[in-house]
Amino acid sequence: MRLRILGVVLGLVAARGLAISLPDAKPCDMKSVAAAPYCDKCGAFVDASTVDAEKKTHKGTDHAVRNVDACSKTEVRCTASGCSMAWTKGATTPACCKEHTTKDEVVRARVGVRCGECKAWAEKASDLKHAKADCKGTASKSCEKSGTAPHVAPA
Repeated sequence: MRLRILGVVLGLVAARGLAISLPDAKPCDMKSVAAAPYCDKCGAFVDASTVDAEKKTHKGTDHAVRNVDACSKTEVRCTASGCSMAWTKGATTPACCKEHTTKDEVVRARVGVRCGECKAWAEKASDLKHAKADCKGTASKSCEKSGTAPHVAPA
């Protein structure tokens, strides 16, 4: 019984939004890239209305905010009580969510460079640290969440 409960809990946690890379997923096409305010201290994008433009900080805090290139994708979330299903906009709605209301949610990711072999990522090519010392992969432009839903190219 305890193992079954643990399995259900782990399944819900995974469905809730852990960025699990899909093994056969195509990299993000980065069709929608624009500058967006990002807080390094929080490690997250912030709403433009919460930024003090003069000080370049979050309003009411001392957290520095800077504009970075951001790849934006839309996912659809089920709003039914207790449901944590989410899917890429334009994909087939899961059968269990067809009768529920949904809402669109924008998921942003920083744009930088990723090694094609070891998958290391950095905002700047000069900051890229390969996962293996002897990595011979080359870096190309990529969004931080490339290969994880909803940042996958359409099939």
